[in-house]
Amino acid sequence: MAARFVAIDVGKGDAFHLQRGDFSALVDGGVSNGFSTLFATVIKRTKVDVLVCTHNDSDHANGILHYLNSGFGAGECWLPATWLEALDGLLDASGSDAMFDLMLEPDAKDAVIPDRVERSGDQIDAEAVERRLEREADHDPDLDGASLLPKVFWRHLGVVMFPGDVNFELLVDAGRILRIAIAATRQRIPIKWFDPGTMPQQPFTAPLNVVNGADVRSIRKTNLVLRDVLRFLTPVNRDSLVLYSPHDGQAPGVLFSADSGFGFSKTLPADAGMIVTAPHHGSAEPENLHAYARLALEHPALVQTWTWVRSDHASVAGFSRPCDEYRNRAVKFCTHCRGVRSTGQDVIIDGGSGRWTPAPGTSACACTQP
Repeated sequence: MAARFVAIDVGKGDAFHLQRGDFSALVDGGVSNGFSTLFATVIKRTKVDVLVCTHNDSDHANGILHYLNSGFGAGECWLPATWLEALDGLLDASGSDAMFDLMLEPDAKDAVIPDRVERSGDQIDAEAVERRLEREADHDPDLDGASLLPKVFWRHLGVVMFPGDVNFELLVDAGRILRIAIAATRQRIPIKWFDPGTMPQQPFTAPLNVVNGADVRSIRKTNLVLRDVLRFLTPVNRDSLVLYSPHDGQAPGVLFSADSGFGFSKTLPADAGMIVTAPHHGSAEPENLHAYARLALEHPALVQTWTWVRSDHASVAGFSRPCDEYRNRAVKFCTHCRGVRSTGQDVIIDGGSGRWTPAPGTSACACTQP
């Protein structure tokens, strides 16, 4: 197969598979806890060369965790380097103790965290964190057991033992980071850490590249305590990993936007006829509208040649999805179109002869007005 891009219909969230010749990658896995079965059914494989979790939102990361826990494989696992500080704290003494301590912080949800924090503390070495992950994965298979408890049980436990407002969402986010890192480590999948604060060099020549983060082996600590590190890092849309797969002679590029607003300074890579995944599922939030504006400003001659793909369920409360900026694109496809009552679709687009072409049965976007 020359090239194939698939937006897997996960209902809520992003899950994209890219095949270029012998190279394959999975970028995010949606919110489903049954993702591995869906992946094997649609993609018909149980291993990829690169597995990417762009950030720790549940509708991107849950499926990645299920993929790993199902024994599905990867040549490499790419994670945000900002997770290293959280993992460093969670692995102190034991991750379960650290998460238990978080339960005793009823004011955690009210803490004020700045938009950006300075990283001026000690270096956190990725190799040191990975050694600790290996020890825990080998010797303590129940390390993350506390985070496996159903949320309703946590709530009941909180009412009985700890009256007041306990930040259960923080516990869930913390547990997910730990569980993904442990699951990859148990399978001996090498982890690459990409720092959104360090810009990589262009041009991008590999089959898949991180646009807004360099591959690093260390990162400096912030001046935050563990609970605020978790609040700042998990999840945080502005530091979503953005990825680009360049034209390979058979098919144009693919820009994976994740939930980013493209707030970084690096010029966005692009080529004529490429696929662009809708920023934050086509959200109309200001930072995501900025992403459309940046693409149009930097590549005015190319923007009308692109194919846009939106992955998410049909109706979302709050900000309207998809926004007008997405709806005004000439060529676009949704896994679930807003206002259209259907079962959704896997968006399958095949590459060859220098272009992307929707596979037979893949329907163009039919979103109705919000």
